[in-house]
Amino acid sequence: MAVHILKIMPEYYVEIEAGNKSFELIKNDRDFKVDDVVIMEVVKDGTPTNEKTAPRIITYVFKGGKFGLSSDYCIFETKPIGSITKPQPILPEIDLAFSQQAIGNCEFITIAKEKGFDPEDDVTITLFSMIFFEGYQMAKSIVDKLTK
Repeated sequence: MAVHILKIMPEYYVEIEAGNKSFELIKNDRDFKVDDVVIMEVVKDGTPTNEKTAPRIITYVFKGGKFGLSSDYCIFETKPIGSITKPQPILPEIDLAFSQQAIGNCEFITIAKEKGFDPEDDVTITLFSMIFFEGYQMAKSIVDKLTK
């Protein structure tokens, strides 16, 4: 799993946020894969605007070289991370999972605050939900990438 920060024009950002656009046609210079995470950073006239999409997970990749798409391009589908559901653990494992989750959330809150994140903004809330669905290490790698 890799985390990709990609540039996006404002008109496409609006469509993603409205739920109308769930795909990207992009040069495949990063070898995009299913389960990679993407965050779109809005760029207007070549300048970042500090607007970003919540982290999204790649759920499908169509690699070029077929149907007229150049071999160095791909089309990938993304979904908001909280919308991806994983099989639930069997009953005896639920208490252990929630205990580990609570520990992960406490550690994440501390890291997020140290890195200057507001614990109540949309990106932070999405990262908290990601801890539950995808795991603490994935969320931590996104925070590290965002703060570089």
